[in-house]
Amino acid sequence: MKQNSKRAKGGLDPFPLSHNDARHWLDDMARETGFMDEGLVKLAEAPLMEKQLILPRTLGDGSGIRWGLRNRLTSLGERVCEFMNG
Repeated sequence: MKQNSKRAKGGLDPFPLSHNDARHWLDDMARETGFMDEGLVKLAEAPLMEKQLILPRTLGDGSGIRWGLRNRLTSLGERVCEFMNG
């Protein structure tokens, strides 16, 4: 799978740009976070979008996603993560 080196400043992002649909993104996040269920990822996704920490879904039915510099993080989301990591 093709990786986008522009998305991660310190190395390659572990999530390839091989898809732009929310279903695959939910599956990836469930697997990588250990949630093991896309429903739990959806519960976490909505508040993060509302707070503009991750990019919103695209397409009229919400089935698309847009990639940011680090997965779907906005610049604010990235700053919050950096702050939390100290």
